[in-house]
Amino acid sequence: LKKYSKQAINYILLHELGHKKTNIIIKIICLFGIIPSILFLLALLLTVPIILIWTLFTASFYSTIILLIVYIFWALIGVLVLMPFSWLSEFCAEYYAMKALGVKEILRLESEMQNASKLGKIKRFFHRIFRRVIYPPTSLTIYIFKQWNKKGPAN
Repeated sequence: LKKYSKQAINYILLHELGHKKTNIIIKIICLFGIIPSILFLLALLLTVPIILIWTLFTASFYSTIILLIVYIFWALIGVLVLMPFSWLSEFCAEYYAMKALGVKEILRLESEMQNASKLGKIKRFFHRIFRRVIYPPTSLTIYIFKQWNKKGPAN
């Protein structure tokens, strides 16, 4: 946290407080979506040794490739199942911070924090993928924020 300004730390705390202030309904939705998704991904991870052992002792090269393609396909399906629930939770937290700080300040602080992180090219690449899976695009959050502030969120 030493590399971030006080305003950036305030933004991080507001974001995390936004998670706390999230409605219980969203927590229930996430609970029933995330736990099965995590269990599904764990089951896939546990099958890797089985696939490798089976491949080494009984299968041909082509069946190994097919099994790996199927495994990657199901891993991607697991990520796609998890993504909407994560996006919903992160959107609510980001919305809370945006209400407190405003859109321009959020964009400035995100840029400041990105510049302060000093990630190498490879780490930055994987960090961007991770952010895309876990967080909704900032432009989408801002768009919804502006629409709701015109009319108020639909309840």
